[in-house]
Amino acid sequence: NNWDYTSSVSRMSKYLNLESLAVRRNISRLKMLFDVHHEIKIVGKTARPNSARCSDKRFKNIYGRIKSYSNSFLPFTIKQWNLLPRDIVNEKNELKFYDKIKNHLT
Repeated sequence: NNWDYTSSVSRMSKYLNLESLAVRRNISRLKMLFDVHHEIKIVGKTARPNSARCSDKRFKNIYGRIKSYSNSFLPFTIKQWNLLPRDIVNEKNELKFYDKIKNHLT
């Protein structure tokens, strides 16, 4: 509740031990892909597990010629997902996945 114009948002975030905005965005993207993959949220059938690496629960990368498309949610998040350690990717429990991803990215 500190609305003074001289207050520092960076200082308050550090005091409250909040992750950076970039880390929070990455966590949210990866959690959303986890939810889609485990059919907690259904958004379509565009992201399918790569059958060659199915035991690893990795996705086939989506490529695009346009940089804005390559940086959009699905292609970008799939690249991030495929770089995660195996124990995080293979986690089935939503809360454990969230804790592991948070620890991994912070």
